[in-house]
Amino acid sequence: MQAKTAGAPTDREMGVSNMQACHNSRDVAYRLPYGAVQQGESVALSIDLWDAQGAIVRLRTWTAESGERIYPMDAVVELHGAVRHKVELAFDGAGIVWYHFIIQMADGRVLRYGACDGKTGGEGRLYDWEPPSFQLTVCDPNGIAPSRDEDDLRRSQSMLGPVADFLLGRISAPELAEMIEALRENYPDETFRHALAFLEGMDDDRLLGLFSGLPESELTLNDGGPLVLDDHHAGIAKGRLWCASLLQMLSPAGTRQTESCPVVHTDRDCQAIFDNARDLRETLPLFMDGTFSCFAANEDVLGFWRRGADGTSACVLVNGSLQNAHDVFVPMTGEAVSEVIGGYDVPVCDASELDGRVDAPPKAQRYARVRLSQIGSAVVYFHPTQRLQLPMDAGLGVLAHITSLPVSKNPNAPEASDKADAGRTAPAASEKAEAERDPSGVPDKNPGTLGAPAREFVDWLAQAGARYWQVLPVNPTDEYGSPYAGISAFAGNTRLLERPSAPDTGDAADRDPDAYRRFCTREADWLEPYAAFMAIRQKLAATSDVEPLPWQDWPNAYRSFDPSVIQADPELREHAERCRRAQFEFEQQWDDLRRYANARGVLIVGDMPIYVSADSADVWANPELFQLEPDGRPAAVAGCPPDAFAEEGQLWGNPVYNWDALRESGYDWWLRRLQRAFRLYDFVRLDHFIGFSRYYRIPKGKPATEGNYCPGPGADLFRTAYEQFGPLPVIAEDLGSITPAVRALAAACGFPGMDVVQFADGNDPLSGWRPRPAKVAYTGTHDNQTLVGYVRKRYPDLDCQAAVDRLMRDVVTCEAPVAVLPLQDLMGLDDDARMNTPGTSQGNWTWQADRQALRQTGATLHALVDMRNASLEA
Repeated sequence: MQAKTAGAPTDREMGVSNMQACHNSRDVAYRLPYGAVQQGESVALSIDLWDAQGAIVRLRTWTAESGERIYPMDAVVELHGAVRHKVELAFDGAGIVWYHFIIQMADGRVLRYGACDGKTGGEGRLYDWEPPSFQLTVCDPNGIAPSRDEDDLRRSQSMLGPVADFLLGRISAPELAEMIEALRENYPDETFRHALAFLEGMDDDRLLGLFSGLPESELTLNDGGPLVLDDHHAGIAKGRLWCASLLQMLSPAGTRQTESCPVVHTDRDCQAIFDNARDLRETLPLFMDGTFSCFAANEDVLGFWRRGADGTSACVLVNGSLQNAHDVFVPMTGEAVSEVIGGYDVPVCDASELDGRVDAPPKAQRYARVRLSQIGSAVVYFHPTQRLQLPMDAGLGVLAHITSLPVSKNPNAPEASDKADAGRTAPAASEKAEAERDPSGVPDKNPGTLGAPAREFVDWLAQAGARYWQVLPVNPTDEYGSPYAGISAFAGNTRLLERPSAPDTGDAADRDPDAYRRFCTREADWLEPYAAFMAIRQKLAATSDVEPLPWQDWPNAYRSFDPSVIQADPELREHAERCRRAQFEFEQQWDDLRRYANARGVLIVGDMPIYVSADSADVWANPELFQLEPDGRPAAVAGCPPDAFAEEGQLWGNPVYNWDALRESGYDWWLRRLQRAFRLYDFVRLDHFIGFSRYYRIPKGKPATEGNYCPGPGADLFRTAYEQFGPLPVIAEDLGSITPAVRALAAACGFPGMDVVQFADGNDPLSGWRPRPAKVAYTGTHDNQTLVGYVRKRYPDLDCQAAVDRLMRDVVTCEAPVAVLPLQDLMGLDDDARMNTPGTSQGNWTWQADRQALRQTGATLHALVDMRNASLEA
């Protein structure tokens, strides 16, 4: 029906008590096709009339070339009590067509229906005088708007001025929305996209000066260099620039820039602003090819919708006010909602709770409530509840690597009871011990903890009611014992194996040869290259007094994987067979442990590093999947850019992936890697999840400051995995400087992320900490301080135990379905028990719990599980 507008006379005032009419030039039900039409293309125009029996409707058009024309309209159908009148026509010449409707009532009275005052499109209203007309643009076959020089068109269509006026408070959100919708309605798609590319060709100084709001006379350059703004105005200008970048990059204009941002950058923050907006656009397909419509939520808040072909949608909101914050109620267009700029909670309420606060269509039964701060923005993403993820059961978990479990060398030795001796340094499970034994076999000294010690720990967890046991990667480690930089992404760390109870029992392959053959066949894709790699490595190590040479320095005959080389050498065959057997032994012991845990209600959460070592079987056997030099050394390595914590950035040294080659292969190597992880664990934590969104690439020999971000595989990898494996049991490690694109990727996949109480906003978790939505809550990880160590450093004047208890309780009782506590935090240990200090190589990965102290902590865990269960039931 006709919507009432301010200042419009009522139907009763016009002498028509019940008659109503509706035409909306921006609705395909009334104008088809939508937008500009080409010469000779047919366009259908319709109007609905209610309570207008016997009315005759005609369409009146006017063009500069042809003047006025009148077309009769036919009553074609009755819809919801209205009679729809329709006419189809085509125009031979390019130009602007102005039109309105003439309605002759049965009693002879003539009314007209035209555009609302000050508008040329959208829903109109009735008049009893000559009304403003609707605009229809007819283009030439090349899709160029009529009667405009291209350069004039470029200048006249630039929206930078209006967007800046909106963000500076000079025009309202409804005014800007109408400008954008008028452009969308009257220009071809490419011309419309061009019009919204309002930041194109600009540089940082011009943009910051414009968005600072300062008069040009007050803008100063630093000795002819970059613009200088005080911190206050610089912050405001960059906040407005972020809003402007969203309006461009997430609108149809964003599809015009696929390689890089068209802005010239001299400011690091400005570069990050545009990179983040671009990455967000490329993460969700609906920002590339979804439909678009713009609206104003109120005088200050501009919004637009993007709707994808897959049923998902996103609402982009920008508050242009520097004075007013707003609650905006957005219709729920999906089962669930995620906000991906800040990642904050979006409450959902029923329409009955709004008390008439939602005036603009579309109406809905449920609304998402979005809080916008001054010069604030939000991207509200609507999606199904079930996406690519395997949901996790609610419960409490403990983070403890297998090497941290207690082992008694002498069962008759006295057990420690002093809590100060609640942990000790474990034997380093590192590559340096390789010279003392078969590098793929069982260690000569100090039994591993994969057998009885691990089962005992499972019993401890189960007795307390814990649901999850999270471990670090169980692949082979590097020379420092780090499981995040090993020589294989697939193999198991055989140093974890428990030695057989009797020397004459034989190995697992002898005890079950059929199972061994099946294992070798099933895992051949990674097992054969790994066995060959380790065999060559051991053979070369036997003739050298130095550390094992990296494969890039091996003799040419061994520089690539060739099964025939192994088969032709009896020594290599023997070494390779011993390696296969050791891996089978690991598989058997690990499978036994997982079955044991699952039978007692404990699920194992594993860990998958995103990168592999340059000196690994994976790079050696699959060089085409990595960015390498001809000699096999990395052409570019992973790392991270400079930030507040590392002014020079970080150089990790791992080779980065050749994602183009991986994509062309259907991600075969990554699918096999995921499949291996899913066989080992119930759930898998994907380390450095940001790297799947974008990765930092540092050219060979360059410092980290000269790196740049490149696009990762995004959701394409995980959609491919979902097609093969079904719902994916994944946790996304999304800690650190997480961008909107990373949040959008996690939301699109449905993977829960991580929220650590030590990383609370404002660095004051005691002031009130809540995890963001869709997170697993942690008191800490293997990479940061223990909770006791953190509290002592962060709150030196407070009672340490009381603060630790408070934070532990906040994590255990938070609304996140799953909470995980490092074992050191459960045991109340200081930083002496820290597992790893990033940026250091010595003294890590060696902490091991004391058996007696662990037993004494069982009551603490049981109480926390009870607290957790009570909070979930509340």
